[in-house]
Amino acid sequence: MGSRRALGLRAPLRCAAAVAFGIALAGCASVTRGVWTGAQVERVASIERALEDGFVARARAEFEALEPRTHQTGLALELERRIAALELEPFEPAFHEIAMALEARDDELASSILEFALARRPQGAALGVAERFKSIVEGRRLLRSLHLELQIAPIVGAARVRVGLSMRWDGDAPLELDTPGASLDYLCVGLTPNGVEQRSAQRVFVDVLDRLRLRPGEERRASMGEFPAPIQGLIAARGHWRLATTTGLAHVNGFELSSNDVQDALGELAWLDPRLPRAAIEPAELADYVRRGAPSMPALLERTVRIAPERRNEALDLLAPALLERPLVEIGRAGPVLRWLSGQRVDDGFGEDGPLWREWLLAREQRRRDGSIDGAGNRAGDGAGEGPSPLHLPRRVSSDGARDVNLERR
Repeated sequence: MGSRRALGLRAPLRCAAAVAFGIALAGCASVTRGVWTGAQVERVASIERALEDGFVARARAEFEALEPRTHQTGLALELERRIAALELEPFEPAFHEIAMALEARDDELASSILEFALARRPQGAALGVAERFKSIVEGRRLLRSLHLELQIAPIVGAARVRVGLSMRWDGDAPLELDTPGASLDYLCVGLTPNGVEQRSAQRVFVDVLDRLRLRPGEERRASMGEFPAPIQGLIAARGHWRLATTTGLAHVNGFELSSNDVQDALGELAWLDPRLPRAAIEPAELADYVRRGAPSMPALLERTVRIAPERRNEALDLLAPALLERPLVEIGRAGPVLRWLSGQRVDDGFGEDGPLWREWLLAREQRRRDGSIDGAGNRAGDGAGEGPSPLHLPRRVSSDGARDVNLERR
């Protein structure tokens, strides 16, 4: 790994915490004259006076000129910890907010807070932490030029799908990825005609991003294998795939970054019972059926699963006011519909609980009126609802793989 270290997200804060902990170790004990020799005695005394008077920059400058000998390393470290703690103290709230923003992948917020912190001219240890944060933000900006796209297609005549990965590097310098053990997670969500939800999960480890070298403008494609697409006994199912890097490093433009800074690649594909009509329906047709009481659960679900994926937000926009006019028992009965459209999970409490779903719908409607979402909780302006429909309806699906709904995550 050479002389550079991977830029871990929490490393700057860990550094600050270590400095603070060092104060407790050092306590209030001053560095005694009996240990320092010659000119060091007066310099240490000057450092002590500067710290007592609050002149931290002067204490740092005096410390840099101290030149401790090998046997004085422990005492010098304690003294530096005291200086560093005072350098960090005014910036600790900002550094905490930057770390939280980076963890949430809100790089824009992290950058704006960091810019404010740098304008306050941090010194010594605080400057070191700020520079590490700056390296993370800049490195992530460079890595946004890496485009990873999962391409999923049904295999004709089989209850399986084929997954591939498209890679494109738009940076202006070569990219090196060394990420062994990237994980490809697959979640399959199926619906029976009565609204019972079945889930299965699978994890495989792939080496497609290990020892990967991409030149500026280079594109590559790789196969990620085949996965079961069960449909027997179901009215519809859909698969969700996520490719994530968990270990390793990325190198670009002199930056060495954790592979966690590589954006995950996502993919989704829906498939229906081949006996259903193939044409997608308008979201308004689903909302109209709900307003009429939706007497048949199979008919309600048939309309739901035939909503094109990129129009699920629109369907929720129309469905929310229609459902809010209905009794709580009918809102709860629509749980499978709302889960299919919104991605909410039974495990998170979103079963057939009418009051909970009503609260969720009201909160969502409020956010939509405020302009903070454009449907299903997505941020306004994120491009949802654009592009061709990725809804695939296989002409013939065999019964192979029907038992795969019981697969466990591994």
